Formats: sequence, C-alpha cells, structure tokens
Amino acid sequence: MTGFAKAGVMVRNDITGSGTSPEGVILFESPSGGIQLEWDNNSGNFINSVTPPNGTIPQSLPVWLELQRSGATYTGYYSYDGKDWLTVGSATVPGQAAT
Repeated sequence: MTGFAKAGVMVRNDITGSGTSPEGVILFESPSGGIQLEWDNNSGNFINSVTPPNGTIPQSLPVWLELQRSGATYTGYYSYDGKDWLTVGSATVPGQAAT
C-alpha cells in the first residue's frame, strides 16, 4: 500500500480566528518537509517561523509527536518508537493565553 500521511499538534488561542487572531505553534510531520515546528514569533495573525529546514528530520511512520509548554516557550519532540524522544526545536510564542 502506498500513500502519504500527515500528523500534527496545534495550539492557538482561538481555533476559529485563522488570519484574524494571534497564531500559535504547530508541530507536524509531512512527506514534503519531514518533522517541523512552525510558529508565530510576533503575536501576528500568521505563522512566520519554522525549525528545522525542510527535510532535516525525514518523514518516517509511525511517528509520535509531543508538544510541551513552559510559559511562552514551546518545545517539540518526536519519537519513532514511543520510547526514545528527540527534540525538534523550541519556539517563543508571544500573545498566547495562559491556558
């Protein structure tokens, strides 16, 4: 069987406010970019930062994703076995609600 999968975790203040309210952070895996962390670094209405560059962490399935928050900083992790976790990157995301 062939095909592609996309997995992700997203955090934002208002899921219905795309393009009109501060964006947040997205940790995802895709066939074209691999595993990446994207975020809004200036409380704006659009995602404007990404780490690492496309293809740095190749796509592989299955994959587990975890996003941890500490204040305004989010750190993304991934695992191919659910036991050994590796860091994707960290991002400071201003303008996010406390909860």
